[in-house]
Amino acid sequence: MDVSSLGRYYKDETLLEFRATLEPAGRVGDCIAALRALAPEGWRDSPVGPAWVRPGHGRVSLLHPELEWVTVSPAEAAVPPRFVPGDLVRILDCPAARDDGLVGESSASTSPTWRPLGAAFRRQNPSNTG
Repeated sequence: MDVSSLGRYYKDETLLEFRATLEPAGRVGDCIAALRALAPEGWRDSPVGPAWVRPGHGRVSLLHPELEWVTVSPAEAAVPPRFVPGDLVRILDCPAARDDGLVGESSASTSPTWRPLGAAFRRQNPSNTG
């Protein structure tokens, strides 16, 4: 996680604004679901993504007791996540997998950057996603 200060919040200068960039080990949707589970009250949808606003005058907090609100701007990674050696993956349909007759087959990763040559894939054992 990378956290950077953006200075005083322009709408209320008594508040500080921060940006946190998270790179989940698994799917973005799973990461957002985990954030929502930390403080189920206070979430709503916004134009940029899910947002959390402290409900009930400080009775509930998310991540830090002084946090007033969070806006989540989800984006899928441009490249697949790294693998843990031994992760079991299923080869998806793509030209390279069809050429080699591998569509639907399973394979174990051998390194964090492992990828079957030219083939698309999906992790099968999400318990290893960290």
